[in-house]
Amino acid sequence: MASDVSPSRPRVLYIGSGSPWEGGAGYLLRQHMFLQALDAMSDLHLALFDAVWEVPPTYGRAVTGLPLSNCSESRLRHLWNDLTNPLPLTFRTHAFDETRRIIKSLNPDSFDAIFAYRVDFAHFAGVLGHPRLILDIDDPEHVRRRLRFQTHELSWFDWRSRLDLRRMRRFELNAARNAVRAFVCQVNDQQVFDHPQPYVVPNCVNVPPVRPAHDPNSRNLLFVGSLFNSNQSPNIDAVRWFVEKVWPGIVAAEPSARFHIVGEVKKSFQEFLKSIPNVVIRGYVEDLADAYRHAAFSIAPIRYGTGTRLKIIESMAQGCPVVSTTKGWEGLELTPDEHLLVADSPNAWIETCLNLLQNSDRQESLSKAAFTRTRELYDVDARRPWLTKVLADAIAAARAAPVKNQPAAAL
Repeated sequence: MASDVSPSRPRVLYIGSGSPWEGGAGYLLRQHMFLQALDAMSDLHLALFDAVWEVPPTYGRAVTGLPLSNCSESRLRHLWNDLTNPLPLTFRTHAFDETRRIIKSLNPDSFDAIFAYRVDFAHFAGVLGHPRLILDIDDPEHVRRRLRFQTHELSWFDWRSRLDLRRMRRFELNAARNAVRAFVCQVNDQQVFDHPQPYVVPNCVNVPPVRPAHDPNSRNLLFVGSLFNSNQSPNIDAVRWFVEKVWPGIVAAEPSARFHIVGEVKKSFQEFLKSIPNVVIRGYVEDLADAYRHAAFSIAPIRYGTGTRLKIIESMAQGCPVVSTTKGWEGLELTPDEHLLVADSPNAWIETCLNLLQNSDRQESLSKAAFTRTRELYDVDARRPWLTKVLADAIAAARAAPVKNQPAAAL
């Protein structure tokens, strides 16, 4: 960590979550991408929720931990707030007074810019509406919810859910509108915002200089992602749909096939998966590259969601072919049948997976093309000069913004 403050370098307060320098889930990789670029041009002070680490951060001058606790409402209060409170429900279930006290003690006005990862963390920290706020929306929550309702044909969902969805949309649009700069992962997410629209900063990963070896004789299909959140998460929905609608047809034709799941899996979902033949729950693995190396291909049977799937970019960076739904590769500059295979119906998935399992030459051609494309567009080192310029412009705009009469956190 840096020891001295340079008078020529701007001071940036970074608000985020977890320990991004240690890597792992997609939300950590995206933060790491921004933090590496910010560290090259500014003196960083990190304020992080849920930050627990074994190795200290490689950037920033200091780290401040931020607490966040859940709070509950009585049924009557809950109903009353559903009717009258402008906050979306998600933000009403957390207590953040102590968090905001800590942020206030850091004197946000003394920084040249405040960079916040995601709208919810910016809200909890009380910096929404700050005139020097740079906001990475990442992927808009209101769009993900709407798509989930549509995917599951929940046209009947109750009036309180519909009202809360409208509140979340209004909340996120206001957050983007009031920031000095706002960022999203992909163009489709950008289009849901009014003027000024957020900038598109795509997710990137560390791509090896040479394409990793790939096992042409593998009978393993691989899914990488967290299955620890609610049953409504896109990952859990994707795996459940795959093992119920697609996997039985693959196993019937290829009994030696195995479906490997890498990532944290909630206990109740583990019990469900244990009843499915030929499913291997691997949980957290130290060497993710090895998991990709020994898979015939990875899958992304995503049916709803926003942002871009880092699991697809990571797989291609490791030379592992990908089969995805149309929704899964949305927002990525790829060409179906050249860089990945795309299927949507169960029968199409069964046919596509079986054909690819039985064709090592096709696996090899997809691996080569996808790796080359990932090196061109999604390598974090290659993208860093561009991202540094984008962030430098944002910080310059933030530094020019006055901090007097700072507005309250936006609703």
